[in-house]
Amino acid sequence: MASPWHAELTSAGEASLDSVAAAADGRVAVTFGAAGAASLGGAELTPPTGGGGVALVAPGGAPAWSRVVSVRPGAVALTADAVIAAVGGHGEVDLGGDAPVALRGEPGAALWALARADGGTRWTAPLGSTDWVVVRALAALPDGGVVAGGSFAGTLRAGARVVTAAGAADGFVVRLGPDGAVAWLVRLGGIRGDAVTGVAPAGDGLAIAGTFTGDAELRGVALAPADDRSIAPDGFVARLHGDGAVAWARSFGGAREDAVAGVAVTDGGTIAVAATLRGDAVVEDRLVATRGLADAALITWDGAGSRRGVALIGGPDLDTATAIAAIGEDLVVAATYAGGVTLGGDRLEARGGDGALIAVLDASGEPVRTRDVPGMGRETVSALAGTPAGWAAVVRHTAGAQLDDIVLSAPADPYGGAALFFRGE
Repeated sequence: MASPWHAELTSAGEASLDSVAAAADGRVAVTFGAAGAASLGGAELTPPTGGGGVALVAPGGAPAWSRVVSVRPGAVALTADAVIAAVGGHGEVDLGGDAPVALRGEPGAALWALARADGGTRWTAPLGSTDWVVVRALAALPDGGVVAGGSFAGTLRAGARVVTAAGAADGFVVRLGPDGAVAWLVRLGGIRGDAVTGVAPAGDGLAIAGTFTGDAELRGVALAPADDRSIAPDGFVARLHGDGAVAWARSFGGAREDAVAGVAVTDGGTIAVAATLRGDAVVEDRLVATRGLADAALITWDGAGSRRGVALIGGPDLDTATAIAAIGEDLVVAATYAGGVTLGGDRLEARGGDGALIAVLDASGEPVRTRDVPGMGRETVSALAGTPAGWAAVVRHTAGAQLDDIVLSAPADPYGGAALFFRGE
């Protein structure tokens, strides 16, 4: 089992850790933002005002290198040779290449690939829109490439590929090769708002998940809302072949606003979605009755698209799913909870505002281990990443927090509390 470690982000002002990716060798990539001088694991991080950066953290918690930029990176992925981060912003941005990268849209976006060895820029790939584009999820692929998912309005261009939104906003998935060349670009949506919020490799293809509102379609495959009269978003999951063709797609939800935190795939091919269900929901032909205002849910399918199970994480109040990752045949789900929640044989009680938890479950949804993340304010596990050796998590807090025997002190600024944790399983 890998040795546990953590690295705390410290700052006098607003700062955050935003996304995390992990590799089999124990290294962890993280994106961050800071309003001024900050440090992670003792290493100084001082991005320009309003900016952020990317760091590669070695086992033990010390950054091997970091790069800062004038815009704030979001989602991150880690391949065998590169750290790839999504950046968003306005106008031209210097990402360390031969020339500034033009971000087209309000905001526009780009993927930024950095060499794992030293953080040097390897390539950049703009994702430009006539209106706006946001990358919400990234995943490394076995061939060294990357897949990105998000949402956009107007017309979106990635390399020579172009798609146009059918409504107010559509979701998209784009696949790039190891050199940053765009292989394909796919849109998803209908006349209302839609988004891809999770992507993961699945065998020789991909699993994607997100939300849609009203009738929508993915390359001609229909996604039907749970309630024809509702304008609230439902969730979906789909499996794509390596060329972007749709193998199958499934929708789920109810009459109220449902959300999807992400998707993960186990070594055995189980496809799992972490979702927030608000009120009663339908998952294919099964009615799922939530216990409170909202529950976190782990919903699983096999590789052929047959539903395996639905496991709820919640109590009588408001509980939400925030992240998901896979470790071998197990799944790691993060959630926030209000009041109290019981999972397996463990009873957790929030000390201040909302509490947070990290649960390891098997592929059938049965709890294996639960870790509470308590504090006197609001705690959130905002990102997870899995490796064969364990999982990495970003914990954000407003007034101090605790994970296992590590106690994080209250930050100088309530918006500045964050730490990176790694735990073996």
